[in-house]
Amino acid sequence: MRSCTGSSRSARSWRCDAVHKIYLTRKSNVEAYNAFVRAHTATDLDWSAEPRPEPKPETPDEEIDSETFLADWGALQDTHDFFYLLHKHGVSRSQSLRLAEGRFTERIEPISLRRTLEGAAETETPIKIFVGNPGAVELAGITKRFGDVTAVEAYDASGDTIVQIFGKRKPGLTELTEWREIVSSLPRQGVAA
Repeated sequence: MRSCTGSSRSARSWRCDAVHKIYLTRKSNVEAYNAFVRAHTATDLDWSAEPRPEPKPETPDEEIDSETFLADWGALQDTHDFFYLLHKHGVSRSQSLRLAEGRFTERIEPISLRRTLEGAAETETPIKIFVGNPGAVELAGITKRFGDVTAVEAYDASGDTIVQIFGKRKPGLTELTEWREIVSSLPRQGVAA
């Protein structure tokens, strides 16, 4: 762990980019923070950094057996199996949005991310937000993962995940009605309001 000092105190775990960040607030336990930093600070670090490898190019859409991919997507029983589905078919996450558009995915207007968060706040609907990170996944489309589990997702120009937002739910239970109402109210691209 590398300790950073300055006007804001933070601890970070590095892999050329910060993988995890811990920031103190006015209410933080500074003594516990300092003990954490002491316990996890490496003293024998090699600070040479390797450049991030070039991303693997996507398999061209026409080389993907999209019917089998979509059939397997429709047969998913657990949202956590989605990553394995992508790997099995050699499909990137952003490519999956293209291949499944109209069946499992819809494009939404960029303002939809803000409206999702505002809608959840206004209705006090519990949500889970996952933020893209090159070293970890931390707890603009609508994606149906399996059954009726939906996510509002945003990707950057390179197709990397920026954020995924899910309505909070327990495994095996249906999504909250309030979450479904928020998602159904979002403006779709190419659809007049």
